[in-house]
Amino acid sequence: MIIETMSERPRIALAQIAGSSRVSRIHTQYKPGNSTTNIVSYGIPAKDIVFHLIRNGRECVGFEVKHLDKYSMKEAIQQARAILNEL
Repeated sequence: MIIETMSERPRIALAQIAGSSRVSRIHTQYKPGNSTTNIVSYGIPAKDIVFHLIRNGRECVGFEVKHLDKYSMKEAIQQARAILNEL
């Protein structure tokens, strides 16, 4: 489920989800063509969570949090592509 949000709130949500766990930036996936829509994916390996930040240019317009059975950067990138295809 995509959660629409104001620009500054997604990073607060990411920090709350991560707690004291390390967060790493995984990948930025752009929508094909001249679209400014993109998704920046962050991972929290210790919790098997991926956080997809949906942006239009540099403005955050929503985010999606996925819990994985096993943490995988490949899976996170595939999820980002799937989200972009839905937009």
